[in-house]
Amino acid sequence: MRLGIVLVTKPYAGGAFTYAAFMLEAISRANDSISEIVAYYTDNLWEKYLDRYSNIKGVLLEGEYLEKIDKLSNSSCDIILLSDQLNWCRDISIPTITPIHDLMHIYERGNGFPEIEDNDCFTFRQWLYTDIYSYSAGILTDSELGRKQVLDQYGRVKEDRVYALPFSVPFYLNKQYGKRTSPISGKYIFYPAQFWKHKNHEALVKAVAKLKAKSIPIKLVFVGSDKGNLENIKRLMDDNSVTENIEVLGFVPDDEMYMLYKNARAMVMPSIFGPTNIPPLEAMYMGCPVAVSDNYAMPEQIGNAGLTFDPYNIDEIADVLEQLWCDDNLCNQLSIKGKKQIEKFSIDVFSSRLLSYIEDVYRKEHEFFGEIREFITKCKEKECIYIYGAGEYARYVFGILNYYGVAVKGFVVSDAPKIGIYLGLPVISIEAYKYEADNTIVLGLHPKHYEAVLYMLGEHNIPKQSIWELSETYLRNMRIFFTTAHGKTCLELVRKYD
Repeated sequence: MRLGIVLVTKPYAGGAFTYAAFMLEAISRANDSISEIVAYYTDNLWEKYLDRYSNIKGVLLEGEYLEKIDKLSNSSCDIILLSDQLNWCRDISIPTITPIHDLMHIYERGNGFPEIEDNDCFTFRQWLYTDIYSYSAGILTDSELGRKQVLDQYGRVKEDRVYALPFSVPFYLNKQYGKRTSPISGKYIFYPAQFWKHKNHEALVKAVAKLKAKSIPIKLVFVGSDKGNLENIKRLMDDNSVTENIEVLGFVPDDEMYMLYKNARAMVMPSIFGPTNIPPLEAMYMGCPVAVSDNYAMPEQIGNAGLTFDPYNIDEIADVLEQLWCDDNLCNQLSIKGKKQIEKFSIDVFSSRLLSYIEDVYRKEHEFFGEIREFITKCKEKECIYIYGAGEYARYVFGILNYYGVAVKGFVVSDAPKIGIYLGLPVISIEAYKYEADNTIVLGLHPKHYEAVLYMLGEHNIPKQSIWELSETYLRNMRIFFTTAHGKTCLELVRKYD
């Protein structure tokens, strides 16, 4: 198998970049089942990361969108891994695997987060994720809950192609940085998150103010890029007289991130959005005690290795901060438990799972297209093909046969037809159908109707060997086929008959 990976995220893009870096590291560990790996990158900043991997060939992906799509479609890859939430799967003719990180635009809509409240944002994300679900050969989610949410929202047609792939520990937490000087001295609790409203910095500021009023002057350190909410947080810090208790560093490089985790008293993450997040894994890896929101799958991510709290309850957050700040024994226990918990999220585990999913998609694609070819070959051996039905499934069967040059005589239905022509061909009732020895009827309807239709055909003396049943699995896979480049071409050809 020849594997391609598309890298479009910039290093300062936060978790999206980190996830892409996971993927790159994971596929670099591929076994002999993958004969070649090509990384298509759109920013030269990726070159220093690609230099780490002698078994990955880097190719700069330049030009306008369609030029990039053509380059990928005409590559020699068997599978293309999209490292970000891109709907390029619509146009790439090679099977793709694409992540859907979260559906918070649905599950948190109406809760006051400007980053998702705009109707255009909701519409865009629905369009984007619908495309990803519809056109990707495989979809990656961050957890079993994330997988369930995708299936609940976009249907179960691809249930066996949606995979749970929990986040891992970023490679940039490298011990080579252990001798660097930390940008912060003294005792502090750490929160690494870009300044979105859903990251809930506000709750930490209010909790720190409560503790200060109790003469517990803890110190917080915030790092992350501004996404439109930083000024609000600074204003809130000033209003609550805790500016001296909270240090804001902005975006920091890899070596400083390492030292900030290494020297922190604890890491706290009050984020509203999930299902899971990367910083708790980073903290546990570094032996840094953690406390996280009890939202979505975040408690499952840390197990018994950290504290949880209601992200909307300031008193509860203040209590957790106080425990972390004052209880040395608790922090030591959480550090030990965190190092044990993180073994479940190692890059080795992430790599093994990702590579197994890639191989599963590759196998399914080959098996399914083998079934398509077998079906077409059998049909070409027949003199006269009719399709039973004149609905969605009949349309799919006709689309494939038409695309591969198999002539269809017409459509047969149970009762007197409501229309005389469907997709440019005559529609006749079973009463008007005249069976001949060289005729074959392909059942183009849902298998739940097969028993009744087979009985009716038998009543009209049509031998069973002249009737082709398509299994429910085959019909489901056929629907998936129409999300591929070949399938889309089939449907485009069918539309000319509408």
